[in-house]
Amino acid sequence: MSRRFQDSDFLVWEAYPSGSKFGYAERPHIIFNCLTNRRLRPRFVESEGDAADAERLVATARPADLLELLGSAREIA
Repeated sequence: MSRRFQDSDFLVWEAYPSGSKFGYAERPHIIFNCLTNRRLRPRFVESEGDAADAERLVATARPADLLELLGSAREIA
């Protein structure tokens, strides 16, 4: 499941969870892609909990919460 939201620069972003491998210590990520400016590199933040928690966060977060996560996200290399 993905969610779309808009930032203060009127850019539209898509956020979606990317699950971790089951049974491994690697945490799931929440990925952010800019839909209106494809030159911006995708970004991510690590999520607490498991893949289901990441999905729940994306599904239930307010747009302001997604903007806050986007602000702390790192570019994918």
